[in-house]
Amino acid sequence: MAAIKNRVPDINIVVTGHCTEGQVRAAPEAGADGYVLKDNTRDDLLKAPRGTRTCKVFLSPGICGRL
Repeated sequence: MAAIKNRVPDINIVVTGHCTEGQVRAAPEAGADGYVLKDNTRDDLLKAPRGTRTCKVFLSPGICGRL
């Protein structure tokens, strides 16, 4: 992700995965601007790109309740 951000600094990167503490914590450390759970609804997936513009790091709503 760092290579992508170096080439396109204004890009926001959202990754998707399962809700494990290690994966959620690793994503921002690797340069991701958001993390969306694989089992989220379509609406939640569509909120992620907009959320990265308004939040420091966007986390899908279900993450807080699971960790």
